[in-house]
Amino acid sequence: MVQDDRLNAFADGKNIFFTQGMMRFAETDEELQLIIGHEIAHNSEGHIDRKIWNTVLGSVLDLLAAGYYGVNTQGAFGNMGGQMFSQDFEREADYVGMYLLARAGVDTSEAANVWRRMAAEYPQAIRGSFTASHPGTAERYVNIEATHEEIEDKLLANQTLNPERKSPETSEE
Repeated sequence: MVQDDRLNAFADGKNIFFTQGMMRFAETDEELQLIIGHEIAHNSEGHIDRKIWNTVLGSVLDLLAAGYYGVNTQGAFGNMGGQMFSQDFEREADYVGMYLLARAGVDTSEAANVWRRMAAEYPQAIRGSFTASHPGTAERYVNIEATHEEIEDKLLANQTLNPERKSPETSEE
């Protein structure tokens, strides 16, 4: 628990953290579970390590620009590296997190509405632009609803609740 009134939860690769503001925001156990599932997915999918690696690579470019060209980039490449794939990581955490919840027997039918409420209360965290750390609200809502339907279809068909992984060799061009 982080002593902070802002609406936030985050992962560090091993642990998950919630602010007091997030605890205030969650109205039901299922809403809190949704946020927990999302953050656990960040950890299980290795997003934090990949973000750190991207930042390191960008920082190497900062050092090369300074050393070779004498240009002070003020950490621009490191910052860009840290943001690289950020929205993709969020999409994947939403998707995998929904499966984690469903496998635990948690109802995911209201998941999209939780993110919509969060965007209404804290809009600056979920902007719909290329530089935003999270996907836009409309996109996120549609993706989460589609994931819920995918899960429901698998439940009706008595299929195993595993996320559909798209490997480079099986994805369509």
